Amino acid sequence: MPFADVKGLRIYYESEGNGLPLCLIHGAASTHSIWKNQIKVFSAGYRVIAPDLPGHGRSGPFDDSSRISIRQYAGHVREFLETLGVEEAVMVGHSMGGAVCIQLVLDSPWVVRGLGLINTGAKLRVSPHLLSALREDFRGTMEKGWESMFGEKGKRILHCLEGLKEEMVGIDPVVGVADFEACDEFDCRERLGEIEKPTLIIGGTEDILTPPWYQDYLHKRIKNSVLVIMGGVGHLSMVEDPEEFNGALLSFLQHSVR
Repeated sequence: MPFADVKGLRIYYESEGNGLPLCLIHGAASTHSIWKNQIKVFSAGYRVIAPDLPGHGRSGPFDDSSRISIRQYAGHVREFLETLGVEEAVMVGHSMGGAVCIQLVLDSPWVVRGLGLINTGAKLRVSPHLLSALREDFRGTMEKGWESMFGEKGKRILHCLEGLKEEMVGIDPVVGVADFEACDEFDCRERLGEIEKPTLIIGGTEDILTPPWYQDYLHKRIKNSVLVIMGGVGHLSMVEDPEEFNGALLSFLQHSVR
């Protein structure tokens, strides 16, 4: 259970395996636990690193969580990797974490060996109605919306995912709301053509938060990208069908990342 001191912030992370670093970045109101099925599998051939972003899980918070932005998270991830002595990594991010990875490759391309963009988009608009509900009652809104994040496959295993639900609902509401506000402000559509790293894009046919056309948009504008849309899956593809997800990521790592 290691911690890293990143410019005064105490950051919790999981690290297993050896080889090419594979850094997994979770999404809004989440933690590294979302990657449980990937940490176990990929540590057999890679150095898997999965941090809790500031204010999430066991990590300490930013001084002012109300000013969180995707660029701030991206800068923090770069500093986190520097603290661990990692010069270059394959960056895989889910939802908000995908936006963080996009921002990182745009701001600091030398840090990124390859990209995995999971259930994310170039612009992560959050409806005004949802933002208002989150600001008024963050935990209640997350509780009500939990099942809507899943597709057919995910709904079959909801009884196994209570731990993830508790983490999301239990996060500090200030941090949780700031995450969604940061997503709403994120827009990199005009800069996608700058990305030259090999990129895997994964979505789900039943994802209502970042629907498949979000991923198609990324694929059409990022050179050297591979698109995988998983059937029967909602917003948490790596959780809902880890076998298919892991197969797609492993194939990408073996054939596209040099």
